[in-house]
Amino acid sequence: IGEGYYSFPDAKSLADASESDICECKLGFRAGRIQKAAQQVAAGEFCFDELFKMDYPGARARLIEIEGIGEKVADCILLF
Repeated sequence: IGEGYYSFPDAKSLADASESDICECKLGFRAGRIQKAAQQVAAGEFCFDELFKMDYPGARARLIEIEGIGEKVADCILLF
């Protein structure tokens, strides 16, 4: 009671955020990559639902196409 509750912003909110808003999140060098990925999702250039229809190697390869996502991060995403 009396505490704030927060959630992660959706892709459109991140895509539309100002550079200073994103920098406030203390993301460091990742800020630009996160915003660029959010812009791709918001523009329909990348759809997470596609991944569910792919085999593991295909989904992994698709994720690695996104700037800032390497093999380890792609594997971590695909765990969920």
